[in-house]
Formats: sequence, C-alpha cells, structure tokens
Amino acid sequence: MAGTRAEDGPRAAGLVLAGGRGRRLGGADKGLVPVDGEPMALRAARLLRRVASPVAVSANRNAERYAALGLPVLDDGPWAGKGPLAGVLQGLRWSPHPWLLVLPCDTPALPAAAVEALWARARCGEARAVVLEAGGRLHPLHCALRAELAGELERWLEAGGRRAGAWIEGLDPARVRLEAAGADLNVNTPEALSLARRGRPPVLVITGFSGAGKTTLAERLIARLAAEGLRVAAVKHTHHDVELDRPGKDSHRLRAAGTRQVLLATPRRRFLVTELGHAEDPALERLLDALDLDALDLVLAEGFKGAPFPKIEVHRPALGRPLLAAGDPDIIAVAADGPVEPAPPVPVLDLDDIDALVRLVRAACALDGARGEENARA
Repeated sequence: MAGTRAEDGPRAAGLVLAGGRGRRLGGADKGLVPVDGEPMALRAARLLRRVASPVAVSANRNAERYAALGLPVLDDGPWAGKGPLAGVLQGLRWSPHPWLLVLPCDTPALPAAAVEALWARARCGEARAVVLEAGGRLHPLHCALRAELAGELERWLEAGGRRAGAWIEGLDPARVRLEAAGADLNVNTPEALSLARRGRPPVLVITGFSGAGKTTLAERLIARLAAEGLRVAAVKHTHHDVELDRPGKDSHRLRAAGTRQVLLATPRRRFLVTELGHAEDPALERLLDALDLDALDLVLAEGFKGAPFPKIEVHRPALGRPLLAAGDPDIIAVAADGPVEPAPPVPVLDLDDIDALVRLVRAACALDGARGEENARA
C-alpha cells in the first residue's frame, strides 16, 4: 500500500500553502490551477498525506472551492499581508500534533521521496526544523517545523520579519538534499505552468473491496457527468480472463490465426483487442496510452488500488473489510453507506448522495469549465 504514515512515535499535521496572489499567473489562484487535471493544492495534499494527518490548506480566497476538495481551510487572520509565513504561523497554531509539514502548492513535480525524507529526518533527530535543499539552494517553505515554534514566528512577524528564508535559517535547520531532476520546478509563470502540464485529462479511481459497489457508483457518476456534457472514459480492472469476441466471427478467426492486435471498425464504434501473450496485471498509467486522451475531459477508472491517482473509496461497514483510506494517501474521500469508525483522515460522504459526490469529482478534477478555455489542456 502506498504511503508511509507512522502510527507510533511523533506525529505530524500537514499544510499546503496556497495563500499567494498569483501575480505572475495573472492573478490566478495557484492552488486551484490544474496540472494533469488535478488542482495543484490537492496534488500537494496527497503528497503530505503520505506522512501527515490531518492536512489543511492555507488560502485567503476561494475558501468554498478549497473546502470542496475536502481540505480544512486556514486564512492568514490577523497576519494578512505578512507573506507566506503568516500562513505557516496559522498552521502551527492549528496543528494537533508536535510537527507540521509544509509544502507550497506550486511544485507539482516534487517527488514523494522528498516529503518522506523531510519527515524521516524530522522524527529521528533533535532539530526543531528540517528544510529541503535542491538545485544548490534552500527551499524554506518545503519544511518540517515543530509546532512549538509558533511563538517565535509570531514575534518575528511582529518585529517586521517577512522573509521565510531568513527565519528558517535562523533556526539552524537540518537539511535534506534532493537530487531528483525536476524537483525544483516552481509554477510561478505561464511558461512554467505549460512545462508542468502534460496534456492529460484528469484521472480519478473508484476503489474498494469486492462487493462494495464500485461499478454502481462509477455508473451513476458517468451518467450524471455525461448528461452535463462531459466526455468521460471508463477503465475497468478485473482479475478474470474475459472474452468479448465470438468463435467463428471474422474478427475471432483473425485473432486465432495469430494476430497480436485486431481493430474492428464500424460506422459508430471501434473495438481494439490486444493479445498480451502472457498474464500481466496492467498498470493504469500504461493503459491510459490506449485512450484518445485529447477527446476526453475525464478518465474514471475502477479498481487499481495501487495506482498513483486521486481515488474515492467505496466502503460498506457491514462487509467487515478494513478501510483503505487509513493507509492510502491518494484516497481523497470515502463514499459509505453508514458510519465509518475509526474516522478516516479524509471526508466521508453518503454513498447515496450522488449530488455531493458529483460536486467532489468536479472539484477534485477541476472539471468546472472543462470544455472551455480556462481549463484547456496545454
């Protein structure tokens, strides 16, 4: 299972910084700007959930849209106008745990290993702060901070301090060096945003144990989204060997003759059958290459528990199966038909409340305006 969230020893909350004004992006709220169809704030929150819970977002506008992502929203309060450290201070005050892990929303290329390394260094050392070093320089807002630093930071702000780097360096932080290529990508300009985007529509996975109702939920979501004009593809995972062709039909005869692929074309639809020649549990990332992604607004996948994409877990407590959200940081919400205990670190929605679930999908996949210029894929 993805994630390395520790249940023993010191614990951490997480904070996504999205309170800036986005001047170099024409005033856009960067946390809500989609990369690969996913708002950057949600992408950062999924990284933080690998080691931290709960995770909140620091935002000073569009609070309802951030709340729709299932994230608690913290504004800068009395420290408004003091820069990103105001958001950090609010996060330190809010944290229910001794540590707070902080990430800016606008580094979508940051690998999960960076967050895991920050937390590993923090929980095993004596430092009060741990900061990421990449590209030959410190990244002061990629950090782990002891919550007890709130008082020191408040006094720094009261004295007129603004620069995050100066404050962090004054704490004599431990450093975690990151060598991975691309980790230094900072989306502050339209050009940087273009580089960050890969031209793929959003991918959302409906996951859960057998019998929970994954297909039923996927069916209901697709029906609603298609009725609203969105172009949706479905990718279904099964462990069974499925035969869609009929023996004796021309296409089946061509396959039996030894073809590796057969494409059956009709005036209204096409069928592509690929023979693998061996048993293979397909990775969702590779399966996406078989789709005409330019013709889609959303890919809804069913199953694929280990896929590194945002997921909604379908959970029925009566089945007696464990809650996947307790250990999978990519699960952004649970759709359940009854009370869920213990409470997961993400929102729990009524499995029958399709309106709320559609709103969640639209928010998490940045689908509002998906057919318009605002969310056009680069």
